[in-house]
Amino acid sequence: MSQTILVTGGTGYIGASLVNRLLLEGFDVGVLVRKGSSLQLLDKHLSEINLLEFDGDYVSLDEWFSLYKPVAVFHLASLFLVRHEPNQIPALIQSNIQLGAQLAEACVKHGCNNFINTGTSWQGYKSPEYQPVNVYAATKEAFENILVYYSQSLGLRVVTLRLFDTYGPKDPRQKIIQLLIGSAKSGAELKLSPGEQRLNLVQIKDVVQCFISAYKWIDIQSPSTNTVFGVYDDVDYSLKEIASLIENITQRKLNVNLGFFPYREREVMKPAEGYSRLPGWHPIITLQDGLAELL
Repeated sequence: MSQTILVTGGTGYIGASLVNRLLLEGFDVGVLVRKGSSLQLLDKHLSEINLLEFDGDYVSLDEWFSLYKPVAVFHLASLFLVRHEPNQIPALIQSNIQLGAQLAEACVKHGCNNFINTGTSWQGYKSPEYQPVNVYAATKEAFENILVYYSQSLGLRVVTLRLFDTYGPKDPRQKIIQLLIGSAKSGAELKLSPGEQRLNLVQIKDVVQCFISAYKWIDIQSPSTNTVFGVYDDVDYSLKEIASLIENITQRKLNVNLGFFPYREREVMKPAEGYSRLPGWHPIITLQDGLAELL
């Protein structure tokens, strides 16, 4: 008998990759989407998944849970803003706090005992200790605190995976790896900060495997389990070193203008250290191999 998993954030790069893997594992998959969201990354799976078009009204969520009875929720949906404007605060709260609380409420009501949450290493500026880099990170921490109630008082099993930097094939996000590779292929000038900040990068296949392993791990834990794990590689690299790796692979000199922009306020110069990893999971794709595949 197949089991149903609900994925939020399934229209994004990591979420769509997770949906693909869950389908390969034989799960029935539901995907919560906002009205008007682009389904481009899910195009080849639209006939295989149950879409829940969510407008913020809990009733539709309640009805979907009642109909499909999911055994777990993978909560990846969020609004990511490095810098925010005052008028964006309501959207940050709605996306990163309110939606998750509604999901937790539906889980408890309908006996869905497993909640796999997605956090960010930016919740800890230099360590797992709470020290948010920005308001986005603060909202992620706020939701984790809400989950403590649902776990301690109502028995929901929770595991939060705090992601560091991620990358992979066909990534539509304009993150630093995509920008560097685009510059390597086109020769166009890429204007950057001085480049001493260090990044911890995990390839998408390893990230997805961590989510799958997290479900299998939490499903056998006792009620009220609530644990945080970091999703990180053993080695981090400076932005300069990543550019050098790409130059070595492509045998091309990158047209990178280091130091054109100053560092951001509260720039993370070194990824937070001290996180525990999910038992049994370890990244297997090195940055060199991941970059070689992309190039």
